[in-house]
Amino acid sequence: MSMLTITHEDIEKAERILNIPNEFDKQRRDIIQCMESRDIVACPGSGKTTVLLAKLIILASRMPLDNNKGICVLTHTNVAIDEIRDRLGDMGSILLSYPNYIGTIQSFVDRYLAIPACIKYYGLKPVIIDTDAFNAQFIKTFSSIYKYKGWEEGFRAFCDRNYVNVSEISLKDNCIYKGKKLFEFKKEADKKYDDKLKKVFRTLSNQGILRYEMAFELATKYLSEYKNELKPIFENRFPFVFIDEMQDTTTIQMELLDKVFNKNKISIQRFGDPEQAIYDDDSHQETAWIPCNKLTISDSKRFNNNIARVADCIAVSPHNMSGVEDSIIPPIIITYANNDVKEVLQIFARLIMHFNLQYEEKPVFKAVGMRKSHDKLGITHYYPLFNKINSKTNVNGDFSCLSIYLSKLDAEILKKQGCKAYYDRFINAILKTLRLAGIKTNEGKYYAKSTFLKTLKENDERLYYGMHKILARCILLIETGKNVLPYFRRLLIIILKRFGCVPNVDVLDFINNIFAAAFITSKSDILHNIYEFNGISIEIDTVHGVKSQTHCATLYMETVFHEYTVENIIGYFIGKPPKKHKLRAVDHLKIAYVAMTRPRKLLCVTMKEEVFEKYKKALQLKGWVNYNEILHDKS
Repeated sequence: MSMLTITHEDIEKAERILNIPNEFDKQRRDIIQCMESRDIVACPGSGKTTVLLAKLIILASRMPLDNNKGICVLTHTNVAIDEIRDRLGDMGSILLSYPNYIGTIQSFVDRYLAIPACIKYYGLKPVIIDTDAFNAQFIKTFSSIYKYKGWEEGFRAFCDRNYVNVSEISLKDNCIYKGKKLFEFKKEADKKYDDKLKKVFRTLSNQGILRYEMAFELATKYLSEYKNELKPIFENRFPFVFIDEMQDTTTIQMELLDKVFNKNKISIQRFGDPEQAIYDDDSHQETAWIPCNKLTISDSKRFNNNIARVADCIAVSPHNMSGVEDSIIPPIIITYANNDVKEVLQIFARLIMHFNLQYEEKPVFKAVGMRKSHDKLGITHYYPLFNKINSKTNVNGDFSCLSIYLSKLDAEILKKQGCKAYYDRFINAILKTLRLAGIKTNEGKYYAKSTFLKTLKENDERLYYGMHKILARCILLIETGKNVLPYFRRLLIIILKRFGCVPNVDVLDFINNIFAAAFITSKSDILHNIYEFNGISIEIDTVHGVKSQTHCATLYMETVFHEYTVENIIGYFIGKPPKKHKLRAVDHLKIAYVAMTRPRKLLCVTMKEEVFEKYKKALQLKGWVNYNEILHDKS
C-alpha cells in the first residue's frame, strides 16, 4: 500500500470547506497528517469529528485511490454520515459511493458478514436483527409452542424460579447460557426446559429473527470459516479504516473488527475518549478499548477552563484538559441533608437566572443522574414524576403497543435522521402487526420491510401509494402535536384485509392499548420529564440519556448505585485520589465525567452537606463554590 502524504495546503483547503474560524492547531494538524495506524484520544468537545471530516475531505480529493481502493468509516450512530452529507456537499457524495463504505459497525457487520452467514447456515436472509424485538418474540414463541396463555402463567414463573430474564439467556454450542456462564437450573423439574429453550432459539433463528449479539456470533463464525477468502477482500478494498466513538465499542465488536482488519497491513485509526465509556445497564463492565500508540487532543472547544479543571480531576486517566477561556461562573455545589433534595431543582433554576443563562442563544438546561430510583436516593427523589421513556429516541425499538410507535421523536433524532426516522418506525409498526396476525410470505417467512413494500406494490399499487400519503400526513400531524392513532388503526385494518386477514386478539391488544393512547395525547410533566420554575425549563434525564450532548447548564444529581455516587469519589474531587480505586469508583467516575463535561457555561453538582463541610477547604482550592455563596440563602 502506498502511503499518502497530506500537506499544509491540503489542510488549509479543508479548513475553508469546513468554515473553520481559526486554523487547526498543531495537535489537530498532526492527527490529520498522520496516515499510520494510531489511536486518537480526544477530550469532550474537542471537535474530533471535525478533525476526522478534514481528513476525509483530503482523501476524497485524492480519489480514485490506487487500484480503485476506498476508505471505510465506522461509527455507532448515523451522526457522522449526516455530517458528511450536510457539511461536505459534492465531496460527501464521493465518500458515500463505492468503493468507500461509511456506516455503523452494526450495519457493516450485518451487510458483509452476518447476513451472508445467516443465508449460509439457515438458508434465509434475516428478517429482524434487533435485540428488543428478538426478546419480545422469544416470549411469544415460547408461549405459542408450549401452549401457555400468558407470560405470568408460564415463562415468567420459570424465569423467576431461576433468577433469570430473557435478555440473559442465550444458546451457544448447543448449550443454554445465562450471561457468560452455563445455565444452572435451580430445580430438578426445570431441567426439562433445557430442550424447550433450545427449540425456541432454533425456531427464531430459522425464521431469520436475531439479536444483535447473535448477528456478531454468526459473523465471527463465518469469518473464522472463510478468513482466508474474506480478509484479503477487506484489506484490498479498504487501505484506510477510521472508527469514531471507539469508547462505545463492546468487546465482541472490537474482537471482530480486529479479525477483519489487520493494522499491520492497512491504516486503522480509532477516535474516542475511554473516559466516556459508560454502558446502558447497571452492570460493571470493563472498557473494551485501551488506547495504545496514542495521539491526543487535550483542549475542549465546548466549555470554559473552570469546568475543564474540575472535570479533569474525576477522570480515571486525566487528560490535563483545558477549555476555551476563563469564566466568572464557577462550578457550584448544591448541598443537601438527610436525602432531602426536593429544593435542588429550584436552586438550580435560580442559579441559571442569576447568571442570565436563559438569554443564551441555545438555552438548554438539564439535570441528570445515574439511577432513576433507589430506596435511599434516586432521580425520583429530586423529581418524583420522572419517567424515563425511551420511545422518543429509540427509533427501531420493538414496542408493546402501537401508540408508542406514533409518539413524537426527539429533536436530536430528527436532526440526525430526518423524516426517515418516522417512516422506518411506521413500517416497523406495520410489520409487527403482520407478525402478530401470523401473516407470512409464500415461503413461510415473516415479512421484512423490502418484501412487504414489494408485495404491496405488486398486488395493490393504489394502496401502496395511498399508504405513503397517509404516512407523510401522520408525520406532519405528530410534529404539530396531533393524535394520529385513529388514522393509523384504520390503515392497519385495511392492510390486514388486503392480506386476507382480520385482527386477532394479539393485534387488537397491540393497537388498542389505553395507556399508550394516553401517552400520545398527554402533555404532562410525567411523560416529558420537564421541571418548570419562573419560565426556566429543565429537562430531567439519566446520564446515559445525554451522552454526546451539549448543554448550556448541567446539574449532576448524586444518586445511590451501591454507594453515593459523589461521596464515593470525593477524593478525586479534591485532587487526592486513593492509590487503589474503591468498589464501583470507576463506574462512578465515568458517569460523573460524562455528566460534568456536558455544559458550556454552568456546572452544578449535588453533594451531602456533611461531605461538603468535611472537605470544604480542599473543594474551594479546586475552584468549587457552595450555592449559598451565590444566592445567599439556603432555600
